[in-house]
Amino acid sequence: MRPDPTPIAEAHPEWYSLTRDGEQTSFIDPGVPAYQNHFVALVTEVLTQYDVDGINLDFVRYPEEGAGYNPVAIERFQAITGRDDVPEALPPWSGSSSRCGC
Repeated sequence: MRPDPTPIAEAHPEWYSLTRDGEQTSFIDPGVPAYQNHFVALVTEVLTQYDVDGINLDFVRYPEEGAGYNPVAIERFQAITGRDDVPEALPPWSGSSSRCGC
């Protein structure tokens, strides 16, 4: 059973990560630039509005095996790698957003 979506996920369902078969996963895809901009804005707000010692960026990756097939993330992957296919197996960018230049 999936948890209820957060308000940001309800507002931007296109930010969800997908499986290769197009099934929606339970998390926002860190390879989507619009989400990255939103995340940076949130972190910036926290750092400028509150007296914090730091920000822990744990779990800025794909937590589910076989995820990472959001169309925007695939387009970025293809542009960065020069490939025009959609990988059959576990995506090369799975496990670390940094592999796709995100």
